[in-house]
Amino acid sequence: MLSLTGYAEKLSVRPGETIRFHVASERPEPVGARLVRVVCADPNPAGPGILEERIASPVTMLATPARQTVPLGSYALVQPSTAIAELRSFTVVV
Repeated sequence: MLSLTGYAEKLSVRPGETIRFHVASERPEPVGARLVRVVCADPNPAGPGILEERIASPVTMLATPARQTVPLGSYALVQPSTAIAELRSFTVVV
């Protein structure tokens, strides 16, 4: 697991809309937060670099995150079913 993992529940919001953030950490310490608009996300040293604009927001601190395991890889759990019990093989496409 990464030492600090987080994500937003939505990819974007309009002014005045609410967005929630979820954070997990291996260490039970409070973490700070700030909202930024990403102008450029190019980490190439020969390029413009990562450029951010700070967005005024009341968000300054998140609750102390807890440890949350994240299974690696892509997979699905399927409960036993008579529909597939007698099959020799099958394919799932998502």
